[in-house]
Amino acid sequence: MKISHKVIAIILFISLTLIIIGNWLFGISIKEYLIDQEYMQIKNNVDNVLNSLLQKEDKYLSVVNDWAHWDDTYDYINTKSDEYVESNLNAPSLKVLDVNLMIFYNKDNVIIDKVGFDLENQKFTELSTNLIAGINENVKNLKPAQDSIFILNSDNKFYIIAASKTTDSLQENVENGTLVVGRLIDEATIAALEKTTNGKISFLNVADIDTNIFENLQNSSYIYKTNDKKDTITAYILKLNPTNEKAPIIINLVKPMNIFKQGLLHIHLLQALYSLLILILIIFTFISLRIYISIPIFKITKYLNNIDLAGKGLDKLPTAVKNEFSIISRAINNMLSKINLQHDELRKSEERLRLAQSIAHVGNWELDLQSKIIFASDEALNIYGIENSTGILPLNVVQNLVLPEYRPQLDDALKKLIATNSIYEVEFKISRASDMIERYIYSRAKLVLGENGNPVKVLGIIHDITERKEYEKK
Repeated sequence: MKISHKVIAIILFISLTLIIIGNWLFGISIKEYLIDQEYMQIKNNVDNVLNSLLQKEDKYLSVVNDWAHWDDTYDYINTKSDEYVESNLNAPSLKVLDVNLMIFYNKDNVIIDKVGFDLENQKFTELSTNLIAGINENVKNLKPAQDSIFILNSDNKFYIIAASKTTDSLQENVENGTLVVGRLIDEATIAALEKTTNGKISFLNVADIDTNIFENLQNSSYIYKTNDKKDTITAYILKLNPTNEKAPIIINLVKPMNIFKQGLLHIHLLQALYSLLILILIIFTFISLRIYISIPIFKITKYLNNIDLAGKGLDKLPTAVKNEFSIISRAINNMLSKINLQHDELRKSEERLRLAQSIAHVGNWELDLQSKIIFASDEALNIYGIENSTGILPLNVVQNLVLPEYRPQLDDALKKLIATNSIYEVEFKISRASDMIERYIYSRAKLVLGENGNPVKVLGIIHDITERKEYEKK
């Protein structure tokens, strides 16, 4: 029987351990694998975004090169021919080129002409001052024979800007200026990028992201992280500006963690099946425990519940049956014998304490700060002249016995004790409740703090010092 009990206990322990640790290890390992898969997927998404952007940059770099190294453009910068404008800077041409702006600079980086075009509505527009200022800042940094492609933010709009120095087609003459073309990254452009990622893409300034994220981007062209709920993963892609290092752009890609979500469903299903198998074993174990352990223990417990610990004597458990539970019964009986001895000793100690307090006219008290209830010893009640068999009374009952001229002193001392844990040691006079006789009282107390460090109660003593006071007056 004893061995069988041990076997059942071991089986129960192993079963619970297998459910908890098994499910935990299984969940952790698979979750890490799923997150790795999400990271691999978003890395591919980042590559797709960068490749798509690179294709667009190549497109507009090709446009600016074709036009910047064209004899007509070269001559236009020198002569500003109206024929060039009519033939080339018109709506059909800009629509074919798929650009929103063209700006012509002379060799001194002064704008000689500029064109803004709304591709969606097919009409010419004015370029904003901020946009022109941003392009000017980059054109000033453009070196001879240098082409540049970058993303520029202006008025919360982002543009792909391509710039090239202008020369003749054979590049025999010196550069006489700079040509800039630009394309607004509009909703259609972003939608095309999002098709390659199944996520949401936005363009941000450095000021729009956390400082720590930007610092990490200094060491890597992109970083990614999951949110706390593990339902989305975000990639931050650093896009540098070759002509202005102080104006990088951040591409933000947010996509749902579909692999992780679907994987979690499979994990939970497998964990449920695994737990069900272990649960069957646990049920079998519990049935065995009930038959061979629970019922015998219930009988012992029922007997113990009928024992009056507050009584003068404690009944013993029967030990007639010779089995393992008889060992428990004998141990309980031994404990009950010790409790009987302790009860006797405690009653004697309490009686000695009451006698000592009565002789010394010293009583003890305890104040619960939350309920404002005082627990007073017999002698403390006797000093106050209060008849109370329970020793429990409201704080205001005791306070009302203090003579009015002493109340401020006591209230102030109690407040200081609670607020600063300062010394509480006061002398005052009371008018006893039973006979209205005035008595001198000395009281000393200390503050008790709870687990959180907040005051919970005050423990103190009171001493009837009337005889000493009268002797001092004499």
